[in-house]
Amino acid sequence: MSNVLSKFISVKDANSKYLSLFNLNLMSKYDLEAVKNHKNTIIECLNENDILIRIMGLDLLYLIASPENVSSIIKELLNTLLTATDEEFISELALKVCLIVEKHSQSRRWHFDTILKVLILADQSVKEESAKSLVHLITSTPQLQNYAMTKLFFSTSENPQNDTLCRITLYLIGELGEILPRISEI
Repeated sequence: MSNVLSKFISVKDANSKYLSLFNLNLMSKYDLEAVKNHKNTIIECLNENDILIRIMGLDLLYLIASPENVSSIIKELLNTLLTATDEEFISELALKVCLIVEKHSQSRRWHFDTILKVLILADQSVKEESAKSLVHLITSTPQLQNYAMTKLFFSTSENPQNDTLCRITLYLIGELGEILPRISEI
């Protein structure tokens, strides 16, 4: 069944793609592994003109994300974020990346680096919950604080127009101000 759906996703007709993605979503409740086999085909849907197809593909990628494939899915989602222009899709994409990283993080440093990339690329489209989650990650992980503050300091310097990034950095300067003298030595 999933192979038939995969063929329908590959056709040019938007209705067929949407119905195939919808049915893959339904199938994921019964056989997630079968749906995971179509990851690359689902990723291709992120570049469709139809926003419903892009969001449905994004939802499916969220469903099939696991510790085994999280790196490749996040890499593709970040590449899509680089070229996305639709604000609604950027907002949904940023949220899904943050949720996937939160759920399947390989390490705290990878978690931080990935969310920082999302902050830089999506700016105002990043939900406040994701920003708060990043702040919590940094404040609750002492071994990450020097690295995170250094990256935030330089990222904010390079992106001063990025309000979300600036707010996070300023808040953390208030919380972790004792780290700043060490950063200025870099």
